[in-house]
Amino acid sequence: MRYASRLALLALGVCITTLGLLYWQHRGFDFEGIWFHDGNGFHLHPLHLVALGLAIVPPTIWEIFLLELAHRIRHTRDTAPARAGAPTDTGPAVPDPRPDGRRA
Repeated sequence: MRYASRLALLALGVCITTLGLLYWQHRGFDFEGIWFHDGNGFHLHPLHLVALGLAIVPPTIWEIFLLELAHRIRHTRDTAPARAGAPTDTGPAVPDPRPDGRRA
């Protein structure tokens, strides 16, 4: 379900960006009304849609990458066979500080 929601959000961001670009092309790529105070009457300019879409897409792609990484780590940790003599904790083995191998 997490992947589905992230992919739907990614599709929404791409659609908003595409809609903004197509609408801006339909208006002749003008910049009139890009600021709310220059006679636009507080209507959205197509570049506002492009900016909104571009604000949605990169964080969503990042979230998908993080979900995939977390899945890969869980999958590797769950399916890794135990080696003989390997430490049971998840951290690296600590080397013996004494060079002659004797224990204190």
